[in-house]
Amino acid sequence: MQFCKKGQEITMYDHWLILLATLFPTGFVSAILDVAKLRPKQSQTVDTPSLAILAIVLAGILGLTFWQSPWIFEFRHAAWFWYILAICYGPIGNGVEYVLLDIPAYMQSGVIFQSVTRNSAWANLNKSMIFLMCLIAVLEEIIYRQICWSILETRMSFPSEVCIALTGFAYACNHLYFGSSAFWTKFCSGSIYAFLYWISGYEILVPILAHVSQNLFWVYWTKRSAA
Repeated sequence: MQFCKKGQEITMYDHWLILLATLFPTGFVSAILDVAKLRPKQSQTVDTPSLAILAIVLAGILGLTFWQSPWIFEFRHAAWFWYILAICYGPIGNGVEYVLLDIPAYMQSGVIFQSVTRNSAWANLNKSMIFLMCLIAVLEEIIYRQICWSILETRMSFPSEVCIALTGFAYACNHLYFGSSAFWTKFCSGSIYAFLYWISGYEILVPILAHVSQNLFWVYWTKRSAA
C-alpha cells in the first residue's frame, strides 16, 4: 500500500476509525494489564509497564495515521514568544487543574483548597516514568492536536472553535481512567493546548512544550509534597 499524497482523500470510514482510536487508549492499556495480571484488579496505580504500554499504543495510532495520511504531519514555525509562553505554562496549567478539582468541594463546604491532594496514583515516580510521561505528552499532542485537528478541520470542515472543543473532549476521554474529575480538568487542559496550537499558527511544538512543561512541574510538585 502506498502513502497517500497531499490532496488525496482517504475514506470517511478511515477518518472515523482514527478519531475513535484516540478516545480511550488508557482503557485498552488497562484491559491489557488486567488480562496479563500485571497489577491488582481495580487498581489505579500508575507504573512503568502501564506507561510503556500506553506509549506503544499511542505510537501505533500515530504510525498508522502516518502510513495512511502523511500529509497531516506538517511542521510550521511560530513567533519566538509562543515557545517561551509554552515553556512557562507548567505552573499555570497545574494551577488551573488544581482550582477545577477543588470547585465541587468548595460548593459543598465553602472552604477553598482543602480537598485537593497529591494523586496517590503518582506516588512512586522514577526516572523511567518521568521519561515516559514526557514521551506520552509528545505523542498525545501530535495525535490530539495535529492528527485529530487536521481531520476535523481539513477533511470534515469543522470551524476552529469546534476543533478546540472536540480535541479537548477526545483528550479528556483518554483520562477517564482516573475518574470523572480528571475528565473535566483534562478537557480544560486539552482545550487550552488546542487553543495554543491554533493561535500559534498550527505550530505543534507549542502545545508539546506546554504539555511537557506541565507534566514536569507536576513531577516537581508531587515529589515536593511527598517530601
